[in-house]
Amino acid sequence: MFDLEAAKKRCEAATKGPWEVENGDVVSIGNDGTRVVEGMQRHWSAMMSQLGRTKPIETCWEYAVKDIDFIAHSITDLPAAIKENESLRKRLAEIEGEIQEAVDDLDANEIPAARAHLSMITKGD
Repeated sequence: MFDLEAAKKRCEAATKGPWEVENGDVVSIGNDGTRVVEGMQRHWSAMMSQLGRTKPIETCWEYAVKDIDFIAHSITDLPAAIKENESLRKRLAEIEGEIQEAVDDLDANEIPAARAHLSMITKGD
């Protein structure tokens, strides 16, 4: 299962974004204002040694560029995904409360079927 709190801590500990790709490296501005170059050239070298034996050099570069782009966008994408996740969890809790209120208002004869249906919905079945 996705560990939301651990992901939030990693985001908070990372150099603030946005990050950019510059000359094959991921560049960010450090928390103290200095430019930080994340050594993606090493990633490129590792990718070349791993894929270069079986793939043409153009394919290796395509893999590396996609990875570098993914890493550069992770500083903004992950916090946005966490925010959306929290919003959806909050809305789900609200809906579950609304459903529970509706069940509580049912006639006594309808409650077993409604509770079974509620259980099915909240478990994702």
